[in-house]
Order: sequence, then C-alpha cells, then structure tokens
Amino acid sequence: MIYELRGYVFRPGTLAKYLATLERSTTVLEPAAAQYGGVLAGEDGVLNRIVHLWHFENRQERATIRARNALTPEWQEFVSRIIGSVVQQQSRFFEERSVRCLP
Repeated sequence: MIYELRGYVFRPGTLAKYLATLERSTTVLEPAAAQYGGVLAGEDGVLNRIVHLWHFENRQERATIRARNALTPEWQEFVSRIIGSVVQQQSRFFEERSVRCLP
C-alpha cells in the first residue's frame, strides 16, 4: 500500500473558492472514491494550503486511475476552474512497512 499526500498552495483569498468548487464537483472524485482519504488543512506553517490524502495498492494503480480520470470532461472542467488559483503543488509518497511496534 502506498499513501500520497498531494498538497496545493493557493493564492491568498482563493482557498475558500477552491473548497466550494470541490464540494460542488462531487463527480470529479467519484471514479477514485475508494482511494480517497480526504482533505486536510492546517493553520500553521505554509498558509493557504490543503493536502489531499490518497491511498493506492501500488504506483501502477495510481497511474492508471489518474490517467483514466484526466480524460473525463468533469475533471477537465474542474481543473479549468481552479488552475489559476494554484501557486504550488507537491506530492509526497509513503509506503506501508510491516513493522511490529504494538503488542
């Protein structure tokens, strides 16, 4: 299992608009709903930033789902509405390890 933390930094004053657009665009994430863990936001460190949590069996599953979703009209429309607000994006990957640390 791999986990992806996909972070976005938005221009000041546009984060609320992004979140509202995301809420109205429920069909955008629907094809990958099983892999979606949610939206995380903080109020310290980098401002105007959110992180989406995703989980996949492996990188191939991730690539397949992302490629398929990128072709949908819903995704293309969603991206066209928010792309001007994004200042930076970053993906970080974490792999599950089988370490026994609890009894």
